[in-house]
Amino acid sequence: MKLTDMKIQDRPQKVLVYGAPKTGKSLLVGKLAEYGYKLYWFDGDNGIDVLFQLPEEARNNIEVYPIRDLGDKQEFAKLSNEFAAYRDFSVCETHGAVNCILCKAQKLPRSEFKWEEVNDNPKAVIVFDSISQLVSSVQNYIARNDSFDDFGSVNKESKREWGHYMAQNLVLGKFFSMVQNAMCKIVCISHETELDAEKNPAMKLTIPTGGTSTQSKAVSKYFGHIVHCRIKTNMHGIVSGTMSDPNAVAGSRLNVDVASSSRGLAALFEVVGNTVAALPASASTVETSATTSAQATNTSTSSQLEALKARIKK
Repeated sequence: MKLTDMKIQDRPQKVLVYGAPKTGKSLLVGKLAEYGYKLYWFDGDNGIDVLFQLPEEARNNIEVYPIRDLGDKQEFAKLSNEFAAYRDFSVCETHGAVNCILCKAQKLPRSEFKWEEVNDNPKAVIVFDSISQLVSSVQNYIARNDSFDDFGSVNKESKREWGHYMAQNLVLGKFFSMVQNAMCKIVCISHETELDAEKNPAMKLTIPTGGTSTQSKAVSKYFGHIVHCRIKTNMHGIVSGTMSDPNAVAGSRLNVDVASSSRGLAALFEVVGNTVAALPASASTVETSATTSAQATNTSTSSQLEALKARIKK
């Protein structure tokens, strides 16, 4: 297939929104519902309260699946396994458990998730909140036999070994590969970490949390768009351009600037056709051009003044 025969709208976009706690990540994603998108929200951080700020019409477009990790029950890790296998499943409202046998037997309320329903709806968006919680859940799931005794109490002497982290990378790698290749729109929310900040503060780089330090360095490759949320001058702000901040990972493969769009993240899902606008001149180039123009204007003005002085003397 020729690239000219492919359409951008036929390629489901994958977005990673990350930042420190309370920087507006969940609300930024939730506002997709205001533009008619159907959000399938997998809440592992118990952070959906912020979504009540949305108007009722938008909240009606959000299907919430509350996932609860309790003791040695690592449901978010179990959820990632279901997704990696592209299996339909249910989440019970009572325990926040995936495929809860107890609730199924007692016919208690459960929220069903079906891939066919999502893939058939061009306005469907799967939301994972958050990758940080998923990493923690997978860690605990892998080390569950060492971390808890027979009564479910924490074993304080348990330690993470090299094999635990290798297994974690494998589990998360399968999940991220599913995100990358799924034929539907997906938004993942995560927190931030600083790369090599302790070794060299001058080379500090803010990156999304995606597992071990090695996996966090590479997690951005699974997404077409990386949006960094932050607080600046007492306001929530976002960075979505590759060159917007050299100290934070961000960017868009479709060159969409979410920060300047009035439609927020929705702008990432609304690019059509088979051509993307070329990258704009960098800020330094624009600044240099403006400086050169100003210098040229000043030179011309000085020349005119010298000529006027010469005529007066005559």
